[in-house]
Amino acid sequence: MNIVVISEVDQFESKLTGYSHLLNFKYMNLCVKATPVSLLPVTVLVDGEPKEIEDVAEVAQTDEFHLAVIPKAKGTVMDINQGILSVHPEFKLNVAQLDDDDPGSQFLSYEMPEVDKDRRDFLDKAVKSLYDECKARMDELKAEELEVFADIFSSHPEDLKEASDAIDEAYDKGIADIRELLDKKRDEIEEAYLKYQGNHPEGGQIFDNNGSDTDITQGMTMASYDE
Repeated sequence: MNIVVISEVDQFESKLTGYSHLLNFKYMNLCVKATPVSLLPVTVLVDGEPKEIEDVAEVAQTDEFHLAVIPKAKGTVMDINQGILSVHPEFKLNVAQLDDDDPGSQFLSYEMPEVDKDRRDFLDKAVKSLYDECKARMDELKAEELEVFADIFSSHPEDLKEASDAIDEAYDKGIADIRELLDKKRDEIEEAYLKYQGNHPEGGQIFDNNGSDTDITQGMTMASYDE
């Protein structure tokens, strides 16, 4: 394969992988099950100074639907909680103590919201919208790459065919990867919905958080990926 083709295709594949990773990150922040990585966007103000969550607390997944956040310093519980709820207003908070005899040993336990029908419908629309946006970015990237090759190999049809085939193959793999992410996330949503139905056999809607659906998805549009 032409060395120019190899280099361009490698860069194309890298950008596709970047979009796939970004989509996966956004899916993890549409929390159905508890994932510590969902707290990575959190900024905590301690005495007016912004800090990353890992600088001020230890985060652990205690089970599929709960996260424990243990402050590294006493007196920062409320600061940490404010930072987390600014990113995930849908989380349900419980404050517990590591040591019953030590009031200063408080830690934060967050429960993921149950997935009733309203939340299931909201989440399904959100994950499909993010998938569609990611695919559109990949489509644009492919069109741009094919245009580049058309210019480079305008007088070498055999090389152009080889380049186009390589781009098609990389693109198809990229689309398959994000489709797998979509299907996996939808399965996760459906599993949580079935769990909700088992816990609430008579139905009823329980999606009641302090933030709106817009709050939860704000800022989650796909950004252009640059190496």
